[in-house]
This record gives sequence, C-alpha cells and structure tokens, in this order.
Amino acid sequence: RSINLESDRLATTLYEKGWLKEYHGRAGPIRTVFESYLDMKQNVGEYQPLECASTLALETLMNRSLSILHSVEFLSRETALKSEAAMKEKWSEYIDGKKFCNLDIDTFVQSNEEEIKDVIKKYEQEQNNNSELNNK
Repeated sequence: RSINLESDRLATTLYEKGWLKEYHGRAGPIRTVFESYLDMKQNVGEYQPLECASTLALETLMNRSLSILHSVEFLSRETALKSEAAMKEKWSEYIDGKKFCNLDIDTFVQSNEEEIKDVIKKYEQEQNNNSELNNK
C-alpha cells in the first residue's frame, strides 16, 4: 500500500466533503500532513479498514499475466513453467500481504472524523501563523 496514494485520496475526499478550504493536489502541503498522519496510523495498527480487489478480478489479472508469460516466444517451455511457478508463489505472497488492497477512505474518515478534523485544524492554525509571520 502506498501512503502517498492514500494521502492523495484522503485529501481529495476531505476537500470534496468541504473539510478543506483548498487542496492543491500532489503539490499541496496538506498532503505531507496526511502522509504523516496515515504513517502514524499504520505504525499503531489503525490503518484500516481495507478494500481489496475481488477474487474474480485477481484471478483475471493472474490469468492475463500467465497468458502474457506463455506468449513470450523466446522462452523455453521449461523456463516458462518455472517462471509460472515462481509467479504463482509471489502472487500468493502479494495476496497474503494485502498488496491488492487500499484503505477504505470513506469508512476511515467516518471512524476517525474528530481526529482528522483536529489534524486539519492544527494544519490551518500553522498556515495562519506562517502567513502572519510573512506579513510582518
């Protein structure tokens, strides 16, 4: 899971909810704040719930990957079968490691509403303080 991607998704969701006054996409400073926040949540085991790809989607992706592997003309059959076995083993590791999952942003926001609002409030106060210092 990528904290960078999830912080973008979180900031976008909060902007759409009207919780953020502005959001400048990937270049915005709030993104860094949310990266730190999500990293902290992950470190304390509160980075949940996750939404994972369906079994059908994962099977389709695996079958397509295997089809591409076997279509490579310069691979011998033996090499292709070894590669397939290694791919299937890695695939299981990825599924077990939740590599095909993302944070369920809507449920996460709902479950952490007050804490997130506090993070935003602190960020906005820091921005106002910085703005006041720059205007002096």
